[in-house]
Amino acid sequence: MQEDPFEELAEVYAEVRDLEVDFKKTLGMCTHLLSHSRELLNSNQENMTDLEQLRHEHQLMVNESNLHSSVIQQNEMDYEKNQKHQNEAESTIKALK
Repeated sequence: MQEDPFEELAEVYAEVRDLEVDFKKTLGMCTHLLSHSRELLNSNQENMTDLEQLRHEHQLMVNESNLHSSVIQQNEMDYEKNQKHQNEAESTIKALK
């Protein structure tokens, strides 16, 4: 026996309505995931900016530290030269006496 066309149409309409509900749920989930992904992307971009700033500051500190090390090393060499000259001067003074 054939179904009543109106019953068949009602069944199809019910299926379409169920599909529409499922589609709206899926669309809502996708919208939520997209929004969350955008938040994560923005946060990641901020973190990358902060990281680059920290890398720059670190490099400045390394450069400053290297400069200080060079100055200390030069001061130590100058001190050794001055000590040597002082010892030579003291020896010369003793020899002249």
